[in-house]
Amino acid sequence: MLRARPTCCGYFDKTIGDGFLAVFGVQGVEACALRAVAAALEILAAVDLARPVMRRLYGIDFSGRIGLHYGEALIGALGPPGVDRLTVVGDVANIASRVEQANKEAGNNLLTNEELFAEVQGDVISPDFLRVSIRGASARRTLYEIAELTEEAKVRVAHLITTPLSDLPGRRWMRLLASGTHRNTWWRNTSEEPCRCNAQAIPSR
Repeated sequence: MLRARPTCCGYFDKTIGDGFLAVFGVQGVEACALRAVAAALEILAAVDLARPVMRRLYGIDFSGRIGLHYGEALIGALGPPGVDRLTVVGDVANIASRVEQANKEAGNNLLTNEELFAEVQGDVISPDFLRVSIRGASARRTLYEIAELTEEAKVRVAHLITTPLSDLPGRRWMRLLASGTHRNTWWRNTSEEPCRCNAQAIPSR
């Protein structure tokens, strides 16, 4: 399942219980929102392939649920010297987890918030949406179900995917900031010029 994440240029942050958190856009690659959706769909497809094997060998069944959130994030290194690693903190990760949890209540597998959906609306097939109250958000949010990529988007993703990028250079803290109506972001650390990118977080179960 994790092969989908580096292929689409996501950064593996951490495991959270039986799920994990990945961040897209930290390295400034093109079309990060679309890459995040493509990775999510690939992970869910891998889960579907594994289910009959797990059922046959161990007599257990499970399903995958993924929540995608788009927004500002604070990213930096945490941990003791020598074993510190980059991680994301703030509402972008918390809300992504709550979007993922909304799947269980709605009976879906993949939900995204309005901001990310606006970035990929022309590239995905969305059969439904729902209005929910999310803990930590002041107002009800609209979440969109994503079933698959359009055929044109599949071709685009195939062209976007190249050799997976190496791990992030440096360990300085940076902040991903929303910029303008295009919902692009910029990051700056103490030694480099700003770099345009996008940010999404994906916890998956």
